[in-house]
This record gives sequence, structure tokens and C-alpha cells, in this order.
Amino acid sequence: MWGICMRYLSETDGIGIGFVPSSSNFFVEEITKEGNVLTLDEKMEAVAPASAGAKFTHFILQKKDWSTLGAEMEIARRLHISPKRLSHAGVKDKNAMTVQLESAFAVEPEKVLSLHIKDMEINGAWLADEQVRMGDLQGNRFTVKIGGGEGTGEKVQEIYSELDGVFPNYFGTQRFGSMRENTHIVGKMMLKGDFEGAVGEYLCGTQNERDEKSVIARKNLLATGNYGQALREFPHHLKYERTMAAHLASLPHDFVGALQRIPRGLSLMFVHAYQSYLFNLMLEERVKRRDFTAMEGEHYCGKNEFGFADTEVKAVGREGKDSFLVCKLLGYETKEEELNEIEKEVLEREGIALENFRLKKFAALSSKGGERCALAPLVDFSFKEGVFSFSLQKGAYATVALGEFLESKV
Repeated sequence: MWGICMRYLSETDGIGIGFVPSSSNFFVEEITKEGNVLTLDEKMEAVAPASAGAKFTHFILQKKDWSTLGAEMEIARRLHISPKRLSHAGVKDKNAMTVQLESAFAVEPEKVLSLHIKDMEINGAWLADEQVRMGDLQGNRFTVKIGGGEGTGEKVQEIYSELDGVFPNYFGTQRFGSMRENTHIVGKMMLKGDFEGAVGEYLCGTQNERDEKSVIARKNLLATGNYGQALREFPHHLKYERTMAAHLASLPHDFVGALQRIPRGLSLMFVHAYQSYLFNLMLEERVKRRDFTAMEGEHYCGKNEFGFADTEVKAVGREGKDSFLVCKLLGYETKEEELNEIEKEVLEREGIALENFRLKKFAALSSKGGERCALAPLVDFSFKEGVFSFSLQKGAYATVALGEFLESKV
């Protein structure tokens, strides 16, 4: 499976070719908010002149085998600045070759251009008046090499025709932790006020853990509850686990304090992962029913000029590929009276109430909710000589789209 809680929209069996994303077969090029594609290996210059007092440097980061946050931490270290002075429009995959727009506060473009870091390139840097903020993009263009034998192209085209140019807009596996896929479990425990359980799952969960030393250390902590020993045994790359263990070695029952010691962004990721998990559960039921008719609290949106579904573009109803159902991302601002039958069933089964998204002990992690399209379009889709090429709107996952073409539907 390519994600958590995913029923495929197409019924035709996939081509059955295994795919493990890597920097040699998975390429991601960001599409800026102006609609420009940041092309691999292509140098770029400023799209608009900056004012005399501009304090930000925009730069194009090309990387392979680096996560976005990991790359930023290394760039900040080389520039001798805090990582907080760097920002991005979107997070890109680690196991890929990617290009994205970044910004740095109070750093000269020349300093950024002078960086020489293994497996990174700076494809341009210039002064700008504004910071690059999360969400300042249209989407991403993907190129994926999978190969394939005789008849592969015909099967891909058959599936694409069946999908009619769209696919279920599930959150992909990456949303739930790139390896252990348990961030939503931690998030659910936090929402229910079980902070001891949340810390225990984060520190001791071993599902899909590949590093043998990490598995042993996590299992030992689960068996002994000895945080001092865990601090000695946890490998140094588990820096956030070690931060928690160090806190609990001094204050063994302060689980809230342990969670407060890790970056807010990571803690917020736990909550958002569970919110995404609920969305996937609800969307899976819609796909199962093949029902994308608006229910309570839902509406339709249209496409923008780049061909992506856009919740700011209103549409009267779902009448084909140009109108998209907009569903709820549940949160504390979601109205009880606007919950539909599927949402009510899932919340009851999960034992979660909307008010749980308002964390009294972690007010900064409370989530008011939002909205997300049930289906997303495959823009400029092609498959030639074993290579997929397509563009997706921001927030949509290429691995989810690929699952429709690669995986068995049995």
C-alpha cells in the first residue's frame, strides 16, 4: 500500500512493477506561485527587482538525498546563522532529486551562492522584499522512472482513462512518518490527553524501524522504563528521542515537559498527522461508495489557470473534470451540525470529539481544521518509455497517484 487507509479509485490492476523512490528515479521540480517551473540544473535570476532596503535573499535549492529541513540545517550551519532565518514554500522528499525556492533573512546572495555542500546546488540567488512562506507555490512537476516491458504503456493508458484524469487526494505515507508511520498514533494520544502514551509510542515504537541499534534501544526502554539507560543506548541520529530521554531521566513522570522539549513543528506534525489520518479514513469510504456528491458542510471548487483544483475558485456542482468536491479537515472550529454521516461514524469509531483538537496543555498545537479536495487532477500526464511525467497541486502526493498505476487492486 502507498499510504494509510487507501482504496484505489481505479479497478484495473496495476502494472505490478515495484518502485522505491530514490534520487536516481524520482525527480521533483517546484512550480512557483507565479506558475514558473524550477527546472533541474537550470540557473535562474530574480523574477522582479527588489527595493533598496530588501532584507531577504531568495535562492533556488537543488538537492538529492537530503530532506528539506536537513538541508536547511546544514545550510544554516555553513552560513553561521539560525535555521529559523531560512524558510521554504514546500517540503520536498528526501529520497529524490528536487528543486525548490527558499529564502534567507539578512544573508547576502553572494554568501548563499558561495556554498559548496555535497549533493546540493544553488541554482540562483537574489535579493527580495518578502520572505518565502509555506504554501507559496502552485504545485510540483514529477518525473518518475520505473521501466516496464511490452504492454506496460497500454495498461497505464487504460488506468488513466478509467481515472478520467483524477485520483483520490489521500495524504501519502510520508505524512505519517517516513519510516515508522506512527506519527498519527502519537497525535491521537496527544489529542486524547494521554501524554505518557504519546511519549511511549514515539520513543518505543519499532514498526518498520530498520536500524538494528535503534530497535534494540527502543525495546529496552519499553521493557525497563529506564530513561538514563535509554540516553546511553539511543543512537545519536535519534536526536529528538534523546532530548526527550534526557528530560525524563531527570523528571521521569513529566511527559508534557518532554514533549515541550522537542521543536513545535514536530509536535504539530503529530496532531496534523492524525487529522490527515481521519481525512484518509473518510475519503476511503467515499471512494468505496464512488460517491463524490457534496454532503453537509461540503462544497465544490473549480480549477485555476494552471489546471489545479483551487478551493478559492467556486463551482456550482460536480459535473466532470473541472469541478472538485471540497471536504473537511476536522478541527475544533468544525461545526457539529455540519458533520456528515461518514464523519460522525469515523469520529465515533475513533473515540475522538471535535473539542479534542483544542489542546488545553498545548494551546499552540490546537488545530482549528480546514478543507481539502477529495480528488486531485493529474496535470500534463504522460507515460513514455518507462517514464511517468505529471504535475500535481500543492499538498497532493505523487506516490498516491503512482499507486493507481503500479499496485494490485485485489
